[in-house]
Amino acid sequence: MTETSNGKGDRVKEGEGESVVAIEDFFVSQYASVEQGFLRLAGFDGAVYVPNPEPAGPVDFIFIAMEPSLGRWGRDREGAEGWVGRGFRNFLLSIYDFIMHYSIREFLCRSGETYQVTDISKGAMLVRDAKKDRERRWRKWYPSLLKEIKLLEKPGTKIIAVGGDVERFLRRMGFAKIDERICHFSIEARGCWKRIVLSKEDEYNAFCRLIDFHDILRVAEQAMIKAKMSQDMRKTILQSLPFELSDAHKWLLFSCKIQFETFANRD
Repeated sequence: MTETSNGKGDRVKEGEGESVVAIEDFFVSQYASVEQGFLRLAGFDGAVYVPNPEPAGPVDFIFIAMEPSLGRWGRDREGAEGWVGRGFRNFLLSIYDFIMHYSIREFLCRSGETYQVTDISKGAMLVRDAKKDRERRWRKWYPSLLKEIKLLEKPGTKIIAVGGDVERFLRRMGFAKIDERICHFSIEARGCWKRIVLSKEDEYNAFCRLIDFHDILRVAEQAMIKAKMSQDMRKTILQSLPFELSDAHKWLLFSCKIQFETFANRD
């Protein structure tokens, strides 16, 4: 998921007499080209391509996760295609997604900084199916991920692996640009969150007293609007969210706070 920058710049094409184009227009056309590659690869996998919210330009932080999961929002190909056709975008569905977005904005990004969350492979599949032949599938998608990263990078961009599986795969592929690994934000990683909580119980208890769930809901609405999701789709998703945070939600929120603040303080 991206936060767009207000800054503008120009890119000059090589060659005498060629026109100067706005960097935003150049970026949009390049991103559209990369997306066509994503669409083809998802088709080869027999999966539904789930677009990420389109970034407006290079970003300060790139988060790399695994692959989109089917289930609650699309139980089969037809259902998934229907959601995507209505404007659904990846990483904008569950309370865990929105806690992640809130945490990145609140605990990591400084004023004006931007980020994008992406997956190695971008075809949606059931979790049980995603585990089958994952290494081969990720290797097939890896060149397209490199193209995406090259487009999203700028001087100083930090790359963050979301979960150990992603970090280990990238290192096996010789990818040397990982700046940090964090716990995944899916419920399967709750053990990782809880370990962080148990290491700082007093701080966690004090933090819980300060949580305002409405702040997370506001970020959810803002993120979906920025992704140009329809009002109908936004309403469907917001109505599916819980009315309050569970213990697991709070563990994720606190673990994100600790990890992001630790990472940010290294600079």
